[in-house]
Amino acid sequence: MSGEHVELRSDGREEIHRDFPGASRLRQQILEARSAGDDARVETLQREYRSARVAAQPVRSERVTAVSSSSPVMHTPTTATNAAGFRGRALLSGILLGWGPVLAPSDRGSGQLSTVDIQAPALASWLREVDPADVPVYFNHDDRRDPLGRHVVLESRERGLVGTFALDDTPAAWLIVEQADERALWLSCQFKILRSHRGAELRDGSTVVVADQVEISEVSVTLTPADERCVVETVRGRRPTWLARVDAIERDEMLRRTFGLA
Repeated sequence: MSGEHVELRSDGREEIHRDFPGASRLRQQILEARSAGDDARVETLQREYRSARVAAQPVRSERVTAVSSSSPVMHTPTTATNAAGFRGRALLSGILLGWGPVLAPSDRGSGQLSTVDIQAPALASWLREVDPADVPVYFNHDDRRDPLGRHVVLESRERGLVGTFALDDTPAAWLIVEQADERALWLSCQFKILRSHRGAELRDGSTVVVADQVEISEVSVTLTPADERCVVETVRGRRPTWLARVDAIERDEMLRRTFGLA
């Protein structure tokens, strides 16, 4: 959208506002550099654009000031929020863990899978204590590298645990932002089961592990989903372009069936 300016509202969502001084000039320079194939200049101008945009944002005090005297972390029975984590950076969100049975590694690196049933109460005690900033975001669980970013909000909803994370200002992170808008990217979390009990026996003779208490240690963006529900659903506060296209196709097919045109 032309002439946009993103500002954090007091409820944690992003809002679109008017241009900051010099925005049009910088956008034109970025377009010219892209046309010339000058990738280095594009990257430099994009950094300048983001810095100028953040500098032009008015100071928001409702949410951060209220907690800055002690801790930036706020908890409700179903959410954990680190208000200091926003700071104008790109935000992505999606379901980190869907409620119900999922296939998960028995031990990390073992290659063996087991069926684990995780419901919202299993994460309740962790959610009451966790600082979202302590949950890093990697690509494909490659924790040998620096994180791409960290979480700012973790929320238990009807569909599962939803995470909103802020990406750092790095080339790798901005590539993730661009790709998440153009194609499906999934989310996968690394969790530890602290308490569990045996559940139903499956047809293959294995037994479902019912989790009673779970902690999440990290989340990764990945191209190969373990759970199709765990997809990046918002990019910078908006529905991704690719997902909007899917919505339009499904709406068109529904209308065709309704009017007998299929």
